Amino acid sequence: MQLVTDEQIAYNSEKGYWGKETSLDLLFKNAAEFPDAEALIDPYNRSALVGDQPKRYTYKQLLTAIDRLAIRMIELEIQKDDVIAVQLPNIVELIVTYFAAARIGAIVTPLGMLYRTHEVEHSLKQCNYSLYVTTTTFNKFCYTDMIKDIMSKHPQMKTVIAVGPEEEIPSFALSFEKILNTPLETDHPADFLQGKQSGPNEVFTICWTSGTEADPKGVPRSHNHWITIGIMNIMFCILPPKCTVLASFPLINMAGIGAALMTWIVNGGKLVLHHPFDPATYLRQIPGEKVYYTMAPPALLVMLDQMPDWANLDKSSLKVVATGGSPLPHWIVKKYREAYNIDIVNEFASNEGLGIITSTLFFDDPEDRAVYFPRIGAEEIEWKNFDQISNATWRRIARDAIRIKIVHPETRKPITENGIPGELCYRGPSIFAGYWNRPDLTARAFDSEGFYSSGDLFSLEGEKQDKFLFKGRFKDLIIRGGQNISPEEIENLVGSHPKVAEVAAIGCPDKRLGEKICVCVVPKPGQTVSLDEINTFLKPKDIAVYKHPERLEIIEKMPRNALNKIEKKTLRRMFGFESSGN
Repeated sequence: MQLVTDEQIAYNSEKGYWGKETSLDLLFKNAAEFPDAEALIDPYNRSALVGDQPKRYTYKQLLTAIDRLAIRMIELEIQKDDVIAVQLPNIVELIVTYFAAARIGAIVTPLGMLYRTHEVEHSLKQCNYSLYVTTTTFNKFCYTDMIKDIMSKHPQMKTVIAVGPEEEIPSFALSFEKILNTPLETDHPADFLQGKQSGPNEVFTICWTSGTEADPKGVPRSHNHWITIGIMNIMFCILPPKCTVLASFPLINMAGIGAALMTWIVNGGKLVLHHPFDPATYLRQIPGEKVYYTMAPPALLVMLDQMPDWANLDKSSLKVVATGGSPLPHWIVKKYREAYNIDIVNEFASNEGLGIITSTLFFDDPEDRAVYFPRIGAEEIEWKNFDQISNATWRRIARDAIRIKIVHPETRKPITENGIPGELCYRGPSIFAGYWNRPDLTARAFDSEGFYSSGDLFSLEGEKQDKFLFKGRFKDLIIRGGQNISPEEIENLVGSHPKVAEVAAIGCPDKRLGEKICVCVVPKPGQTVSLDEINTFLKPKDIAVYKHPERLEIIEKMPRNALNKIEKKTLRRMFGFESSGN
């Protein structure tokens, strides 16, 4: 299925930004060059996650697993452009599912492990998938029980493939392990699968995001989209070929797929899997696998720096850590460079696209890299360090592919003066083409020149206006521990409580998670309501745990503007949250 336009393909192909290879083609290339090299490593604590022993795959073994699952999918009558849902932690089966789907031209929609019935049913209604890949039990929650209940209401979802001990696989599900251990009836799977895989400009994944809309939005992305993102990450992180990548973010969105999975696919080498985060396992994996590059949110960087085990850890192999998702403390970048010889790279992105990445290519001063992003793509600005990029095509992508402007939030006119906050807008080969089955939201997301409106406020800085400075979020997205939460979704859920007249959800600052959910409630006349009552009310709705409010403020009246819209900025000021940058 192709969602990008022929015009977009022609332009990006002519510029050399997009090629004719898919992510799967790149995996084939790596396997052909190094068939017996280690490619994919399970988390060391896999047994605690899903109940069986960790796996280590060479490239040859990985391709065999992909082919076995792909052929089994065909036997299950999964066809080209069918959507396959996968809800797995970072284990090898997740990667196998991604590329088995691409092998037969199907589309993968990855779901967070914290998703429950509410979120799963929403994605199901949007994508109408017939195959669900999950685990039996994870963190004491039974996923197969949840899916059994959902299947009873949605008969179009006919097949479940489950990871877990054989005795835990329910009768309605197929065992992932049995599929991987069943030899193929054909000696030539490549011939059997010939011509079935998706093309470079066809949809590879549908990820899910929550912005200011009430419901999560599906973000489809092609192979070329993802490959471009992988290239950009490699360039700006200055990663050597075939280095070892430790994937510590869930491989379900931009942070995980772009910064880890696609970085590994484009660069080759070894992908070490990790998540959910476990400090002891994480610290073992870095020296154990000689990790060169990994990811960590700002809060984790601070936590590691305070751990005695980190100070004593052999981290001589680790050279680059990518971060993002929340403001970065100025001192932490300098500390990691000077004390540990590790460069921290700050990335600004969303599921909709990768916009800007700071890098030693642009700023030598570690504290500058903590604060500023480079203004790339501007013709009047010359970044001489681009010459360090030997690949001419990649250098052209770094220099020219992404176009960025800052516009006034109301007038939408470009801002050309330093220090004035405006909405960051960008376009290029890493930006998605539009939301899944939502042309209305797509039309609102892009301007007439094809720039995507990020919803985030930045300002121009520097004598040459070669820097961007993050100012805050234009939209009211709540980011709790890296999880994006739609305030409107929370408001719709809490607003259905019989004692609640009005509700507004805002983010309140939290040192560990960045933000927590605070609900500001106007009770119905003569009623009182507590936080416990609200969360007890929400429990049967089967929403993700991280969406449960953690603070309640009772107010008599909602502050509103002349258009009768709730002024959340005023609410944040009322409760002393304004300093959080919201």
